[in-house]
Parts: sequence; C-alpha cells; structure tokens
Amino acid sequence: MPDPKSAPKSPIKPNINPAFHDDPGYYYIWTYESYYLGAADGGGHADDTAIQTDIPFKLAEEVGAFLRFTLWRDSSGHFAFQPYKVNFITAVNGGGRTSDALYTNATDITAFEQFQIAPVATKGLFTVSIQTANKNFLTAVGAGGKMTDAIHSDATTASTWEAFTIKKAGDLGSGLQYFIIPAPGGLPITAIGGGGLTQNTLGVYSVSGSAPLDWARFTLIYLPNGAHGVKTSAGFFLTAVNGGGLAFGSPTSDNIHTNATVASTWEQLKFIDRGDSTYSIQTFDGHYIGPHSTVTDAQGEYSTDISDINLALKFWLVPAGFF
Repeated sequence: MPDPKSAPKSPIKPNINPAFHDDPGYYYIWTYESYYLGAADGGGHADDTAIQTDIPFKLAEEVGAFLRFTLWRDSSGHFAFQPYKVNFITAVNGGGRTSDALYTNATDITAFEQFQIAPVATKGLFTVSIQTANKNFLTAVGAGGKMTDAIHSDATTASTWEAFTIKKAGDLGSGLQYFIIPAPGGLPITAIGGGGLTQNTLGVYSVSGSAPLDWARFTLIYLPNGAHGVKTSAGFFLTAVNGGGLAFGSPTSDNIHTNATVASTWEQLKFIDRGDSTYSIQTFDGHYIGPHSTVTDAQGEYSTDISDINLALKFWLVPAGFF
C-alpha cells in the first residue's frame, strides 16, 4: 500500500459525534502474528481492500502514516478508529461478514463505526479483541499477511486470529495510563510495591502473580517543558537520581527511585518517539535509560548514563485502560 514516511496527524472534521473525543497521538494495531493493520491509501475505501494486514513488524524501521490510527472514545466504553485520511472504519452491517467486512469511508461515528475493546487473556500478554456493534469479533484472516479479504467480522468468540495488540505512538497526552515494555519481547516494568522505595525499586511483571499487574501501571503527567512525570500505581513519581548520568546505583540506593510525591526536576522524563512504534526515555540531564554495560540485574535496574540514543533501550507503550 502507499506508505508516506512522514505525515501530520489526520485533521479533525467538524460535526463529529459529540459523545466522542479523540486521544492524543496515534495507535498501531498488530495481529496475533505481528502484522500491522493498515488503511489502504490512508482511508476512503468501500471494498475488500480497505484494511490490509500485509506489513510485518520490524523494529528499527520507520512506520508509515497509513499504519497509524487515531482512537476516539466515549464515556460508555465504545471506540472508533480513524485512519490517516480522516474517515472512520465501519463494520459493514454492524458485523457478521466474511467479505467487504470493513470500509474506511465513513465521515462520522454512527452505530457501525463503534467498537468495543476487551482483553483476550488466553492469547498472550496484552492482546485484545475488537467487537462490532452486532457483538461479532474482528478476525485477521490467517493471523495477517493479506492485502485483500484481510479482515472478517463474523466470529462469535475471540480466539487466536481475533487477538490484536494495540500500541501507542506520538503524543502521549496527560493523565493516560500505560504499560512500559522493553522492546522487543520484554515484560512490563513494575514499580515494586506500587512505589515509595529508594532501593530495589523496579522489577518486571510476573505472570505467576508475584508482581501484580497493578505495579506495572504508570500514569504519564505532561509537564510544561514537554517532559512527563511518571506516576506509579500508589501515586509516587519515578526519579532519575541526580537527573541521570548514573550507570549504577549504590549498595543502599538505586539510580532510579520511586518515592517522589511531586514531579520536580529529577522526575522529568522525556519519551522520544523513535518512529518504529517504540520510545526511548531521556532523563533531565540529557542522558537516556539503557541497559547496564557489564551486568544484568533481574530486578530491573537500568543505567541512566547512556549518551547515545542509538544505544538506549526502546520501549513499547501499551494503553493500560484495556486491561
């Protein structure tokens, strides 16, 4: 599909359903086999090529504008997906179809443009189903890799091909909650105990339950200089001690604390969009968060002394509100 590498966010047409508001930034949607959903030509199609799944995921490659979607939501848990060219995705007839299942030419959010998103816990960490107005589920045929007949809307239960992953890109907004996941293939970072610590502060989510999922929920608070304060589930902020520049902590203090009650200087972290559906995190003094150069710490401590962004860790941000 045509795939411009740089484009502004879709302009917002007037007279959109007033019950809905758009999230900041963009979202990428992946199939179970890690193919991107894309809107052919950025939208405007009313045929079986409207949504395609032929672009495989590849880290370190810029993701084009036609693979980005703006997410609209209302207060009742309904969502709408807006491709690049302003139009909205429609589940034709509200779902139940094995051809011409999705169109991308709607100019407003009516009943058939509304979807519900819910976890599919048995199909992998942070996968979701997308349900149509008629309570059918979207299916990525063959789990992806198709330019035509890519999506069906007749499934009545959510199984493997009905499992999708939604990841954030661009503007992260303020007050939204995310899981922060080292890419590729890592487990979410956790603030041990929900925060409030200066030692043994960060860990990783444990599917066995020893590190609850709530510890992995972080709320990003936008700050005037373009950075964010990263708030833990217990209401504390992450601190890069000394503003960054520390390869290690000490025997009595980590180099990242989780006990700040306000987002002051050392709590200012910038999320740098890398253009490939990941972010790197920059500390107040201009360094980046990265791996330790000589040791691996299973408890999740990181270096805050990386000066080259190309050596920094990359992170996926997954919206936590779906889980």
